[in-house]
Amino acid sequence: MDYKVFLRKKEICKICTCGFSKKMPLCDESPRVINEKEGTNYKSLKITPEEDVSLNFSSGAWNDEQKKSFDSI
Repeated sequence: MDYKVFLRKKEICKICTCGFSKKMPLCDESPRVINEKEGTNYKSLKITPEEDVSLNFSSGAWNDEQKKSFDSI
């Protein structure tokens, strides 16, 4: 799944790398719970653009089946 995001100059943006965020593609701190429960080490990707920019994000880790398995977390 692809997501388009508008980022403002110098504003820190956290991008999900685990695929479990409810606010995709933005990180909602889900990795903290998943890391604790599953013993993983997911961290968000932090981006701070030097100018306003519109970006498209996608990842093979962002799929509905994976998210369903952690709905109870």
